[in-house]
Amino acid sequence: MTFLLDQSQTAEAEVWLGQLEKLVPDDMSVVALRARLWTMQGRYDDALKLLEDFANQTDEKSPGQPSDAPSPQQQSEKKVADGTPSGEAGSQTLSEEERLQQVRWALAGDTAEYLAGYLTRNGKPEEAKRFVAAAEAIYRRFVDKNPEAAVLLAAFLARHDRVPESLDLLEKNWQNADLALVRVATTVIMGRVYQDRAAADRVEKIVLAALQKHDRPLSLLLLLGDFYGLQERIRESEQAYREVLKRDPKNIVALNNLAAVLALQKTNVDEAERLIKTAINIAGPVANLLDTYAMVLMAQGKPQQAAAVLQEALDDQPSGILYFHAAQALAQLGKNKEAAEAFQAGVKLGLKKESLHPLERSHFDELARKLGPLVAAS
Repeated sequence: MTFLLDQSQTAEAEVWLGQLEKLVPDDMSVVALRARLWTMQGRYDDALKLLEDFANQTDEKSPGQPSDAPSPQQQSEKKVADGTPSGEAGSQTLSEEERLQQVRWALAGDTAEYLAGYLTRNGKPEEAKRFVAAAEAIYRRFVDKNPEAAVLLAAFLARHDRVPESLDLLEKNWQNADLALVRVATTVIMGRVYQDRAAADRVEKIVLAALQKHDRPLSLLLLLGDFYGLQERIRESEQAYREVLKRDPKNIVALNNLAAVLALQKTNVDEAERLIKTAINIAGPVANLLDTYAMVLMAQGKPQQAAAVLQEALDDQPSGILYFHAAQALAQLGKNKEAAEAFQAGVKLGLKKESLHPLERSHFDELARKLGPLVAAS
């Protein structure tokens, strides 16, 4: 179903969705898919009403468990939860009914917000505003009934650049919220305020307090390591990743991130190589791990090997950052024309200087200057 909608095959999607609705009419994912289909068909009022009715559904008719078809927004928030240790999600005791209710409201708001993004990308800003407003209304009604879920609203406000409101709400409510929701909200906020010292200090204070309260969960340590990296507090970033690895030596995220930080500094590159090879041995040669391995190889002065590794990663999962690193390796080999083509391919896939680690941004500028005329001609 999701594939059909991604390909805009709405007629065929309608047939399959109708079959799903006969089997599991109240399943959370089915409701989200129906709202998405109606939005693509221009039935905006119907989509909004469906989501609002779903959000207001009572527990007497509990929806089914989520299926394996999360929305893009859910996928992005799921990344935040990766690596959660066993038992962490239970840090705030909730009944199964309460958890289902939270998921139902979160999904309704999440779907409305995702569809607002879809409409914005497709040149319908006024309709997008309606969906954003609907999402906010859903979150606010939910928070009125469930104050412990106020951090969901905080995350929403942060995603829409209303950071002061978001921080105020988070500071007042994080201690009574589920840790997973606190992690979602702080992740969104940190990505927006790391250059604003006052706001960054406020969210860091919350994360440090949450670490203390919840016995230093690994997922928050990883979040803190990433945040320190964005602020170029590299030693503290390293310390956070090393603490994770001390407790979980096979943690893929920490292995990868620490290897990348060491490679970018061109310090302890042998350790960086050991770390990333350990990660690849555990998780396999997936694109993001191969990318870090290539960074290590370039730090070791091995651009030929790095280019080969990056090509393998690009064959698996092309991305702007992979093309950027490929351009670096090719430029080091003196293949400026091929480097310019790789750089241009990265830009077409959304590569921006701001999407890189702060330690890499000067490399972006250097490469752009070096390849500029060739990029313009390609």
